[in-house]
Amino acid sequence: MGNKEDWEELERWQENAKQKQKERFKLDFSEIDKNKEHKRINTIVNVLKITGKTIKAGEIAIVIIVIAIFLFIFNLIISNLNSKINVDPEKTIESMYHTKVDLVSKDVDDKENGKYIFKVSDNDEIQFTAIRKYGNLSEDYTDNCHKYYFNKWENEAKSIFVINENKIGDILEYDTYIGINTAEDLDKSMSIINDFVNYCGSNFSASWRVYLKKGDYTIYPYQQDGITQEEARENAEKIFRNIVNK
Repeated sequence: MGNKEDWEELERWQENAKQKQKERFKLDFSEIDKNKEHKRINTIVNVLKITGKTIKAGEIAIVIIVIAIFLFIFNLIISNLNSKINVDPEKTIESMYHTKVDLVSKDVDDKENGKYIFKVSDNDEIQFTAIRKYGNLSEDYTDNCHKYYFNKWENEAKSIFVINENKIGDILEYDTYIGINTAEDLDKSMSIINDFVNYCGSNFSASWRVYLKKGDYTIYPYQQDGITQEEARENAEKIFRNIVNK
């Protein structure tokens, strides 16, 4: 037989086979295969739908989280701005330095921005300036305290100090330091600085700019309040060694 006749014979055989399957099992297995394939397709489609919904839900969750973070940061910024706008110079200074101050005078606008002059409540000789500008506060309390006690200190050795006194606007900047070159210089200078610290007593503050200077390097022996004179000396010696060994 030719190819055409072979194909026709094969098709007749397949059709007869289907008919026998229907008669015997009352089912068409070819249709079952189609149904199975259809179910597979439906299953895939359903999975894709669920996956799509899950992805969309995840995207929505991310958007919600981003919005929540944005709102939190925004509220934080507004809160910070409000705290600056509502800053009270007197209360802020008293809280920062744990001291009582009295208002001497002020030159401010209707929003309380401007210049304030205060004095220390238990020492009328220490006066200082505070500038409030759109919620920002600058002041020279510690610099004026430093200057006051250094001027009051009667010690011949204080002539070895270099004094830097400048004003930025109405705000004082006050430094006192001793220049050194050798370890012996450091030892002598620390004795002088500690004499000054002893004179100031509890009024001395590590925030005062009292330091040693070697070349362009500065050495702050009193790096924080509450340290002993021996600890201050050790701090200075350690920093000095690091500078020399560079």
